[in-house]
Amino acid sequence: MKIYFDPNFIFTELLDYYAPVIVDLNGRLYIDLHSFNIVNLLGRKPKNIYQDTLEDWFFNIYEYDENINLDIENLLPFTAESFDKFKISNAISLEHVKYTNESSKFFLKVENSLNNLECVVSLSNEYLIKNIEIFSDKYFEFVLQILVGTLIKELLSKHNISSTFTHPFIFLVNFADSKYKDVYEILQKLRKLNENLSIKIPIMYEFFNQKQFQLGKIIENTEIGSFTRTIYKYGNVEDLINDLTIVSKILTELAKFFLPENA
Repeated sequence: MKIYFDPNFIFTELLDYYAPVIVDLNGRLYIDLHSFNIVNLLGRKPKNIYQDTLEDWFFNIYEYDENINLDIENLLPFTAESFDKFKISNAISLEHVKYTNESSKFFLKVENSLNNLECVVSLSNEYLIKNIEIFSDKYFEFVLQILVGTLIKELLSKHNISSTFTHPFIFLVNFADSKYKDVYEILQKLRKLNENLSIKIPIMYEFFNQKQFQLGKIIENTEIGSFTRTIYKYGNVEDLINDLTIVSKILTELAKFFLPENA
């Protein structure tokens, strides 16, 4: 049995980052999208370690005795389509490594998940701690949630990628129907957006305080999480305002039925 994995990972890191591996069982190739079976190999010493290419990709290869049992029900047969899925999962895990190494620098972090090809984009705890004053301001945090949400939604919508905004600064991005080349491009654009946000958030916070915007009423009378998720689904504030304007007009017209002459 052989295990193929990206040389950017140490073998024991594969589980930490949910990185994928390719498994060679008696000459038949399978893909483990998140290294579920690696746990069965921990503590076992490979009989051979070397590097080689497969489908023009360069891999570390660990070779083990054939008597190791793996659950092939969790494995995907190796095909062109499943290899593309391998590349996607691997790209997300590599982004996770990059953000882990620069955790205090970036506002957002990108992580792989155990749910198929789902990517988790969320607020970096290190960045939050470094900028605790900013995130302690509930008014600025409110508008920042909306701004970040609309920017991410706009980026993903251009590539027809589905996503959800579940909690403040937590986005679940579904790459299950995507191609590797598209995912790679999106991750690069997301990194660029993240770099810009990471630098500009303190600057925007200073601007926000200088302008002294009045947001008390909307903050006090709105369930913030629900409100920001609604805007995320819309993709921009303008469309929500347009629909609310229509609702206002309808209510104005219906209210006429309760005027004295219609009583």
